[in-house]
Amino acid sequence: MSEPSAWTAVGISIVAVVASVFAIIASSRASARGNDLQERLLRLENTRERDRLTAVKRANLVAFMTGSVHNRRLCFRNEGEGTARGIEVRVDGQTLEDYAYIIAPGRPITTLGPKAEASVIVANDLGAPDGIHVTVTWQDASELAGRWESDLSF
Repeated sequence: MSEPSAWTAVGISIVAVVASVFAIIASSRASARGNDLQERLLRLENTRERDRLTAVKRANLVAFMTGSVHNRRLCFRNEGEGTARGIEVRVDGQTLEDYAYIIAPGRPITTLGPKAEASVIVANDLGAPDGIHVTVTWQDASELAGRWESDLSF
């Protein structure tokens, strides 16, 4: 082989080696970016799964008024997927048992399963207020305390 063609071959080999090194560096960076993206996607999926499991465990209590003038009821409904435990209800700052216009509250409402309802009779005599402020608190399997509160009118 002649000397110029040897130098040409050496030059081409050096260019090929340099190109290979750049290709390896670019491939390594792309692989690292891909790994970072995979890790972020995995964290996102884990967060979504945790949120989904929490939602399944959550209770969601609401209170509302039903009935007619002679049959008023204060109702409680669990609209969540989890069971509400340790339910505490306050009407105008007083427990159901102590509130003057709740007729024979009976056994306290302490647990409501998913989609379950409970109610108490509300007196409709002279002096009964037209509206009340209701606060409901509870615990559920999500380990997050639940709270609902609103003014309700008859």
